[in-house]
Amino acid sequence: QGALRYLNELAETLLKYTKADGGQAPTLAHQCFVEVDRTRDDLERLGQGLHPRVLAEQGLPAALAGLADGSPVPIEVHVPDRRFPPTVETTLWYTCAEAIANMGKHARAGSGTIEVWVDGPVVVAKIGDDGIGGARVDPDGGLAGLEDRIRAVSGTLRLASPPGQGTQIEVR
Repeated sequence: QGALRYLNELAETLLKYTKADGGQAPTLAHQCFVEVDRTRDDLERLGQGLHPRVLAEQGLPAALAGLADGSPVPIEVHVPDRRFPPTVETTLWYTCAEAIANMGKHARAGSGTIEVWVDGPVVVAKIGDDGIGGARVDPDGGLAGLEDRIRAVSGTLRLASPPGQGTQIEVR
């Protein structure tokens, strides 16, 4: 519904643009670009919401390798060659997909890493980049959605993103 709402807002703004005098046109055009970006973000999240076949068929190592291969930022991946419960694999895949999307869109990162390991009864994933840092969990942002998803399966998300020092996300 979010993407549809934003597209409707964009249509309304464009309609105003066609009726605007020359003085309002730049402001309206800027509003259109903001709304287009919001719509793209929603559509990316929708696309990430589609369970990848490779995750179901080949497991987390292959699925994360596929995410890394499609990343605009070079990503080094270290994942144990084993299967985890489907809920764990799915949650980690979504987390990594969102983090990689953020690396490409916001972080201005030159490289990133994904590490997964087992710590007793817990599976841990750490996703990091060498970008500009400054990431935070905003109520309407993708990281808030991830935090909700992770909490729903009794997990935790820790975010460290000091300005100028990259971003580290740890999921347990």
